[in-house]
Amino acid sequence: MNTWGLGLIGLLWFGTIQTMVGQCTGKPITSFTLQKAEVVSQNTKQGEISVEIKGGESPFVYKLIADYRGKGVEEISISSPTTQRQYTFRNVPANTSYFYRVEVLSANTSEGKLPTALCQRRSIPNIELK
Repeated sequence: MNTWGLGLIGLLWFGTIQTMVGQCTGKPITSFTLQKAEVVSQNTKQGEISVEIKGGESPFVYKLIADYRGKGVEEISISSPTTQRQYTFRNVPANTSYFYRVEVLSANTSEGKLPTALCQRRSIPNIELK
């Protein structure tokens, strides 16, 4: 291979490394945890799902997503931007045929492509409410 070809490979490799080591700006999310998932009314089969975020920068947006066990997903609820670090979704249908997933989006930004998920977004999958 000629030096031009090696130089091009080196440039592509260096660009990839630079993208992979991009930095978070602001405070990264340090944890995102499920606080409770419980049915609060057996009569109406309604429940609550509560989560808590540590780190990150407000405002935060919380999303509740139904995962139909491999048959698709559907966004059930999305919060308005908020400064709350604890958030509860109320009147969530209790159902044994699918899972819920909660996502939080922080106002952090990132440089590069890889850390965006680590800086800005966290997800808690496979939440059952039955």
